[in-house]
Amino acid sequence: MEIKLIDGEKIYFLEKNEFLIFLKEGIYRFLSLDKYFLRNIVYEKYKLAERYPELLLGFSLVGIKKLTVPYMFLKVDIDTFQRIGLRNIRCPECNWIGMVGYPDDYLAYYAVNNEFNFKKAYELSKNIKTNNIDLNCTSCKKYIFKGSIWIGE
Repeated sequence: MEIKLIDGEKIYFLEKNEFLIFLKEGIYRFLSLDKYFLRNIVYEKYKLAERYPELLLGFSLVGIKKLTVPYMFLKVDIDTFQRIGLRNIRCPECNWIGMVGYPDDYLAYYAVNNEFNFKKAYELSKNIKTNNIDLNCTSCKKYIFKGSIWIGE
């Protein structure tokens, strides 16, 4: 397990063998997933992270009860991880369906633990977004997904 401080929050990244135990048992060390549907969601995110090495699945502990919350991150460079929200999108031009990542998805900041860190993280997302302006559909190259910083094939 690797721990990184991102946006003032401890994020836990599991190795593959750790993740498989976590998924099967619903618990790994101090992390826990108590709902079957949450395990399915986490597994889908994990499969995406396996397919796309620039995506990482991390977990944080939230609130007094220390609930485990999964997050997706885009590895921007060796030391910069950007929270992203992933959405299934259909291109209106060619009907391509795929995953698109947005840095300003509020659910990606659910547990940022204080207003200062939330504002700082959100500003970083806006800076990244302006540097990597809007990605085109991978199929037709015509439609632009406004505000996106990552797109799957």
